[in-house]
Amino acid sequence: MANVMAIVSKAVFDKMVGKNKPKLGDVLATNQYVSNNPRLESVKGGGALFLVTVRPPNEDLWLVAILENPKHNGTAWVSPANAVPMTDIGKIKDKLKFDSGNGIQAKAGALGMSLQTPRVLTDGDVALLRGASGGGAAPAAAAKSDDAPTKSTGAAKSKTVSIDPWRWRAPHSRREALSLAFWTALNPLAQERHARAIERASKGAVRYVRGHAFGGPTVPLFVHVATGLPMHLVLGGSYAMGLSPRQIEALSKLDGGSALAESDALRASAPVEVAPFLLAARPVSAEGMMGLLMGERADAAAVTAIRRANASKYAAILSDGAAGRAALSRLPVIEAALESAGLRLPSEAEWEWAARAGGDALFVTGSDEAPTNAKAPVNRLGLARLGEEPELCADGWSSTHEGAAKDGRARPRGSNGLRAIRGGAAKSWSQPTGWKWLLAAARRSSADAGDSAALRPAISIEL
Repeated sequence: MANVMAIVSKAVFDKMVGKNKPKLGDVLATNQYVSNNPRLESVKGGGALFLVTVRPPNEDLWLVAILENPKHNGTAWVSPANAVPMTDIGKIKDKLKFDSGNGIQAKAGALGMSLQTPRVLTDGDVALLRGASGGGAAPAAAAKSDDAPTKSTGAAKSKTVSIDPWRWRAPHSRREALSLAFWTALNPLAQERHARAIERASKGAVRYVRGHAFGGPTVPLFVHVATGLPMHLVLGGSYAMGLSPRQIEALSKLDGGSALAESDALRASAPVEVAPFLLAARPVSAEGMMGLLMGERADAAAVTAIRRANASKYAAILSDGAAGRAALSRLPVIEAALESAGLRLPSEAEWEWAARAGGDALFVTGSDEAPTNAKAPVNRLGLARLGEEPELCADGWSSTHEGAAKDGRARPRGSNGLRAIRGGAAKSWSQPTGWKWLLAAARRSSADAGDSAALRPAISIEL
């Protein structure tokens, strides 16, 4: 049992309150927190979920709800209705320590980003938060949780912000539905409906097969008809490319990680907005890509496995076999071949977002711990072999993220002809020179990656 602090993003919070203008002292009538983040599992058995949000324009940190003894219903953590008023906790923010002992360490403008990962609270943290909100000690016995939303009766002298907690689950557009925030809240039938819409919009280029869960939200699996290449939906979202303040802190603690943490090439950028897209489930070589275009169907086993195997068996098939590489000198031929099949290279922003799988882990393995073996697992989006090979991106190379497109598109190519490369572990992952390429934010130019790289084709989704 543990108590956990989790953030409600500004976009989600604004949709939850709708036309109601949130005010300190009001009670937010919600009884759930939509998330499948595994870090929240520790609240099972009697803990509480402390929900906070960052309010503009001065990055005020608000405690907006406390969910007592929440239970997970497959989509959300559900509890008796929140009864504590919204409270500005700026005065105690610096006193919070968390179980890591590091507290909140965020630069100006990065508070919301730094809190994206749920934090386990100490007993002292809980006392501070409950005291600030006037909530006192935790209730001795909480009412039974229910899967259906309920409304709070509120506090005696507080206005209750009456909201429909399910309201923000009804996206206003397909692009919004395919964002990380909404997708986790859609029921399986709604998810399949949107996946079928992608299939129809592709005009036969891809075929939806089924959905699988790889430790996160259900991922729609598609097959690229011309090549038989398995492709997965990567949900859209907003994030800052590069190392977040929390990641810099975690990286600095690893042996040999301090120098990497100070690298200008890995410094975080301004937030980018990545639109949903399809990405190959594993990398292929140029020769493999040409073989697929010629009808060799080298991925037939994986395609069959989508239909017949469970997620773990399918992931194992994707992880097997050599990825292969492409000679960088053949870039014009490679891109022409991809274009002929309706495919393209992913941008840097897309590659990193896919590697993060919607989380804030330091490595593509989904962990903050330095990898010690020579095989990266399939991530929460079902993408295999991330980081094992240097993978080619569509962007022209730049030594920093400064000037990157805010919409997540590829950076224009410069006169030097160099491309951005992501991933590519050395032989020994036990040393920083090896595992540094498994950082989700790790990047380099094609000049530093040798004379070859792997391809992970992508497809834009017409919405």
